[in-house]
Amino acid sequence: MPFRTDDPVADFERHDREQARRLAKLPTCERCGDAIQQERAVRIYGNWFCDECIKECIEEVDVE
Repeated sequence: MPFRTDDPVADFERHDREQARRLAKLPTCERCGDAIQQERAVRIYGNWFCDECIKECIEEVDVE
């Protein structure tokens, strides 16, 4: 449970700092630049990609 006081502004600022600290520890997607917050990601030659960016890169191949 989050720590709360009678000062909602201070509570928000504390929460915001904690969230930024956690995000800074996560890998960053090479394509979109966002921190990867999901439980899985793709790493290709040491570069991280989020699921959404990988999905956007998938194309159908005509084999005929």
